[in-house]
Amino acid sequence: MKLETLVHAISNGGAVQGSGEMEIEAVAYDSRRVESGALFVAVPGFETDGHRFLPQALERGATAVLVQEDRRSLWEAMLFGRAVAVIVADDTRRALADVSAAFFDYPARSLRVVGITGTKGKTTTSYLTSALLEAVGHPTGLLTGVAFKIGDSFTMNETQVTTPESLEVQSLLARMRDEEEEYAVVESTSHGLALHRLEHLEYDIAVFTNLSPDHLDFHATVDDYRATKGRLFEMLDEAADKGIGKTAVLNADDPASEYLRSRTKTARVLTYGIESE
Repeated sequence: MKLETLVHAISNGGAVQGSGEMEIEAVAYDSRRVESGALFVAVPGFETDGHRFLPQALERGATAVLVQEDRRSLWEAMLFGRAVAVIVADDTRRALADVSAAFFDYPARSLRVVGITGTKGKTTTSYLTSALLEAVGHPTGLLTGVAFKIGDSFTMNETQVTTPESLEVQSLLARMRDEEEEYAVVESTSHGLALHRLEHLEYDIAVFTNLSPDHLDFHATVDDYRATKGRLFEMLDEAADKGIGKTAVLNADDPASEYLRSRTKTARVLTYGIESE
């Protein structure tokens, strides 16, 4: 894929220094996985900063790099005089999601995507949903914190995170598309939503199990945690039209459901509960 095509996909803007005509053979955000002809995306992390590994990425054959504007003091000297195309974006983590989806030709647009969020029960509900769909004849891929399923093959999730980075997510969806799966059932965590790992999922159905105080080492408050989960329901309104109605499925016994209902303007709402009708 031409570099300029990937640059045009970046939603928060990207300025190219160098030729946009070059062909990009792969995308990577881990310098150890860079291949010849790759675009390396330097993402600031919690433990270290991908910009520090630009020299290693170039040594391994990266021909283009995507860097963050507010890290200019870190990368500008490293790249001075190098024969490499440089794309500068406001947020490289979000840009990684954009270029990953574009590189794999937006696979979620070819799948009916079910996203399941909540504090407890996400993985169980994902497996049950996948099993029910397949029982009535709908080939289904599965992406959870425990394992990934494509076709008849299960692969353990060894990424050490419940939601992998956007590059892995889009790669898995592309494999589901190529295997002619009809549905993708995706465990959609608050971390994945907050860190843009689930952008371009083109959700058709969003399911909420429950909400209780959790992950407050990551989210500042319970309100922030709830608001992040609300992003899943907001994404229903933004998703591509695939000929089926967008649907939100909410636990009426949980007070957070009313807030989540308010985050979608167009989806029909189905509720379930034990205490509530």
